[in-house]
Amino acid sequence: MNDLVYDKSVDVPVDEIDGVLGQCLTCWQNLLGKRRAPTWWEFSIMELPARVIPFFAIVDIEPDSLEFRYRLWGSGETVSGHPQGRGDAVTAEYLRVIDVWCPLAFRRNIRLPEPRPTITQLTLRLPLSAPGEQVDHILSISDL
Repeated sequence: MNDLVYDKSVDVPVDEIDGVLGQCLTCWQNLLGKRRAPTWWEFSIMELPARVIPFFAIVDIEPDSLEFRYRLWGSGETVSGHPQGRGDAVTAEYLRVIDVWCPLAFRRNIRLPEPRPTITQLTLRLPLSAPGEQVDHILSISDL
């Protein structure tokens, strides 16, 4: 279904995140301790609310080139094709997470072919890191 149109995202203050994405943020915060970000291998997908499992992705970051490679993604992420194809807007969001070393949230509308209604997607992007080094993965979780 490649005829979906993703509108430009807008920032959402992370402290306004609640519901299932708020639960995901709490899981991340519980692993944080005194570090800037938990590691991706200690973040258990099984701790996420079942509702978001289809809409998660773990993205590897190549440190020298800042290229992104999708390691894992849920079945809901394939509705519009491979998540790698989402383009510059998502890349810009990933770069911001790397720059600020903290969770960021974004809202965007996804316009579906007529007669189906437009849906709103809220996405939480969480930095993951080898201890004390750099953001080397991003956990992206969406709720529709």
